[in-house]
Amino acid sequence: MATRAFGSAKRPIGRAHRTDILGDAVTDLRNDIEEAFQIRENEHDGNLLTVPAHTALGAVTGTVTLSVLEVASGLAAGTPDAGTRTVTLPTASELVAYIGQASGRSAKVGDGFVFVLRSLGSHNLALAGGTGITENDLGSGGTLATVIGGTAGTFKLRVTQLLDPAVPMSVDAVEFFRVA
Repeated sequence: MATRAFGSAKRPIGRAHRTDILGDAVTDLRNDIEEAFQIRENEHDGNLLTVPAHTALGAVTGTVTLSVLEVASGLAAGTPDAGTRTVTLPTASELVAYIGQASGRSAKVGDGFVFVLRSLGSHNLALAGGTGITENDLGSGGTLATVIGGTAGTFKLRVTQLLDPAVPMSVDAVEFFRVA
């Protein structure tokens, strides 16, 4: 694009131009989102679940627990009424079952998807794991799961362990961590 403000040189567009940290972060986020949709696009038998385009939580006046379909929609947005309100993920077993049903094959360790939590108000939302889901805070001391008012946080959910009926006390396990 040649304008008087930029001189006569043309500014490159696209990935070749994104060489700074922000550009790398955008590229990484784009890659994570593309990876998240691979479950729905690859290795399925045509029996994909229909999920809403996004989940509108409305006014968040206390702790809210999301369903699997709400998480699978990829985006949940709510308006916390005061302080920091907690949004809890479903259980690891529910997420593992959903991944298996959506993909048409058994879930595997490493399967997962990206989920965005957005705070529409001036107050914060804190993402918490349901039973069997733990936060991998990547050494932050647990602060990465809080979405500051008026912003959004992008989280990746990943299967880390699967129930093995032959092993007593084994359970499904999922971790989540913030990617943006």
